[in-house]
Amino acid sequence: MGREDPQLKLRLPEEMKDKITEAAKTMGRSVNAEIVARLTESFQDPLVLPLDVLSRLERRSQELRVPVRSLVLSAVDKHFPAGYRLGEFIEKWALNAVHATSRAERSRIIVTANDDSESRVSGLSMSEQIYDEGSEILVYQLSDDVNSIIATLPASKIIQE
Repeated sequence: MGREDPQLKLRLPEEMKDKITEAAKTMGRSVNAEIVARLTESFQDPLVLPLDVLSRLERRSQELRVPVRSLVLSAVDKHFPAGYRLGEFIEKWALNAVHATSRAERSRIIVTANDDSESRVSGLSMSEQIYDEGSEILVYQLSDDVNSIIATLPASKIIQE
């Protein structure tokens, strides 16, 4: 957000202004940033929780200086990780490996992809199979401790070794 963004003159009760100012100080941001953050959060899908849980989340939120929504979403992600769907994995990692122009670049992409937390959560990994006439990228799905090849992509020729 910059100075060129639209400005809005706003009237609000003194008590609310004080609450916003205090919340901004607690979160370590400007009053404007606090108002924008709270408005942005209000346009998200509502999250309904018991009041005692909300109170605990609010206290923890203030301690960590992060929005309540972020606390809840990080807890959900920790216990119910999403990971990649196959198409996302191929688009993000495998196609980059396919088009790599050097062996080192291709190896780096494969190692990075296999180390990626979302890849591990999804049980997806990849490797390169090298033949005399070229190579291909193999995408694996780990299921019941068995790696199954679920996609093979012909790799472009390596320009530099």
